Amino acid sequence: MSQMSQFEISTKGVVIKNGRILLFRLKKARWWYYPGGHIEFRERAEDALKREIREELGLGIQTIRYMGLIENVFFMQRTWHHSLELAFSISLDGEPRTALEPHEECEWVSLTRFRTMNVLPRALRKEILKWLRTKKTFWGSDIRSHR
Repeated sequence: MSQMSQFEISTKGVVIKNGRILLFRLKKARWWYYPGGHIEFRERAEDALKREIREELGLGIQTIRYMGLIENVFFMQRTWHHSLELAFSISLDGEPRTALEPHEECEWVSLTRFRTMNVLPRALRKEILKWLRTKKTFWGSDIRSHR
């Protein structure tokens, strides 16, 4: 029996305020992730991120700046996923209080703690920390070369 595989493109919103970053996780999960989600067919990346933030937090995006791209492969729900993740630095038009989805929770985390947390994709955390110092557009990958 062959395994299923899926290729997807998604957006990630990097919200940093007062030395803290906003992260999400599934309740009781041991790993964290960034707000955002899949880009639908014929949807602009910025529009997808605005839609996802509205769905996840009930807030709008005030400012948006492209940061870079991460390539990621992961196994979830019996399927291999190959994902291109467009990261944007964003500010929100309000203060997030709680995740709107009942299976998720969000938390403001200090950048010091963020450096050592299990945040996926791992390559994005590394690139965000570099971007905070340089503000240079990045490309990163969690995929090991097979050559």
